[in-house]
Amino acid sequence: IAAALAIFCLGLASGWLIRPILPGSNAPGPATAELAIDAHRIYVSEKRHAVEVGVDEREHLISWLSKRVGYKLIAPDLSSKVFQLVGGRLLPGQGKAAAHFMYENEPGQRVTLYVVNNAQGRETAFRLVAQDDTQAFFWMDPNLGYALAGDIEENDLLAIARLVYDQSTTDTAAEP
Repeated sequence: IAAALAIFCLGLASGWLIRPILPGSNAPGPATAELAIDAHRIYVSEKRHAVEVGVDEREHLISWLSKRVGYKLIAPDLSSKVFQLVGGRLLPGQGKAAAHFMYENEPGQRVTLYVVNNAQGRETAFRLVAQDDTQAFFWMDPNLGYALAGDIEENDLLAIARLVYDQSTTDTAAEP
């Protein structure tokens, strides 16, 4: 009886500990990725209204979104992966403001970066969420949650996500 009770308690504790990383849970990571995929699907097909603020107002865009999200943000330079910033917009993100940056390459493929304040301070490694042909790599840092969404090959999307990660970990600060 004692062994059965110990195994039951161990299983219960294990389930509680992995709950934040399970898809569909109320954890910020998967929910952020799902919101990012939804936003990606809606806005990448737009030609005239894909972004709210264009790249010609880059400084204003970053300043405005930083203020709304509550942290100094960057619009990562993805030119080494042949994607150029188109612009961005403000979106909702689980009851708080989220920044949405859009990038496009020469053939017209688009990827989007969704950034939200990570009030819980949870951290995660890169994880993949896929819905039909769209997928997103998401990760949580102590201050911000990120999801990079696209309809491109998984390895290409991961390479871009790593580039975003490398730039964001060196350039974000606590104050907008």
